[in-house]
Order: sequence, then C-alpha cells, then structure tokens
Amino acid sequence: MTELEQKELAVRERTAETKKVAVVLYDEEADELGTLGSLFLRKGALGSYIYAKTVDPNGPYFHMLIEHKNVFDGSVVEFELRLPHSCIKAVFYAADVTRLGFV
Repeated sequence: MTELEQKELAVRERTAETKKVAVVLYDEEADELGTLGSLFLRKGALGSYIYAKTVDPNGPYFHMLIEHKNVFDGSVVEFELRLPHSCIKAVFYAADVTRLGFV
C-alpha cells in the first residue's frame, strides 16, 4: 500500500468514527432499488437518502458500507452497496446530521 493510500484509509477511518454520512439519491434511482431499498432508504425533505458508515467515491462505483438493524431481533448486519455515481445527488458529512434535516 502506498503512502497516499495509507493516508486516504486513515481519513476514511476517522470519518467513520466521528461523522455521520448521508448519501442523497435522485428520486428515480431510489425508486429503482425497489423492495431492497426499503430496507435502508429513508425519506426526508431533500429526498431519499442512505445513512452510510463509510463511503468511498473513488473508482467506477460509489461505494458505501451500511449498517442495518433488524427490527425483529435487534441484530446488526453490515453490508456494502455500490451504485453508479450518476445515482448520487449529494453527500453530507456531519457530526449531527439531524441538524441538517435528516432523521
């Protein structure tokens, strides 16, 4: 791993520990996810969005690590989602995204 890659990894790890990431999708793209999207998509004033633990916009796809809490037994599962960059309307990073209008 190069020095630049190590620095980028360190930044992503710090972001995961201190900030929340809200990834806003275009409405048409959110609709395309269908039933699968209903597991992790949320709706807000800015449209459909996903809370991601970490994101990596580098490469051919926008990569997200998502935590999903099972409503039946409370277990938490992590999974990766990769979407084309054209699906992404905006990405918000904040320590408290509720102040930005996200629930």
